[in-house]
Amino acid sequence: MKLRSASVALALWSAAAARAELPGAEVRPESVGTDVRSRRPWVIGAEAGWNALPGAGLVIARRVDPHFTLEAGVGFSAEGPKFGLRGRYGFLQSGWTPFLAAGFLYGTGVPGPQTEGAGAKAFRYRIDGSPFLQLVAGAEYQGARGFIVSLTGGYARLLQENLVILSGAPAETDLSALRRRTGSGPVASIGLGHAF
Repeated sequence: MKLRSASVALALWSAAAARAELPGAEVRPESVGTDVRSRRPWVIGAEAGWNALPGAGLVIARRVDPHFTLEAGVGFSAEGPKFGLRGRYGFLQSGWTPFLAAGFLYGTGVPGPQTEGAGAKAFRYRIDGSPFLQLVAGAEYQGARGFIVSLTGGYARLLQENLVILSGAPAETDLSALRRRTGSGPVASIGLGHAF
């Protein structure tokens, strides 16, 4: 019995050693059955929507394994140029999969003063740097030839105040409308891309 256990352990160790990659070699997800994601580990695409990863812009993603994906985005938003990083876990290996994700977004701010309202209700303001924590869920489809579409919903939490009033005395209703555009709020986005 001990000899058989030792033989099994040796066989498993040999198989693992044979699959080990050379130092410095690119790490590629191992292709798993009919899983389309492990065969095409890089993704380039576009995403747009309310509190989306890049605002409206480009996304580059890397499949680490058939379930886990790292995403980076750059684009434009109501908070100025925007950058985002997100980790995503897909539950299935089929073409369609639901997923959960968490990320960090940063809007660099809107340079120069902006004006809102008219007449006596007019006020000037500035949008400073805007860090967000984003928690989302969604669904993604990836076809065998690499076409990708994803739908995402969730919440983005502003981590520090970004609205600076420069002049005027805005009513709370004016400020609440502005905060809805540039502060914490729901996430609703769509993404299109290609995996290779």
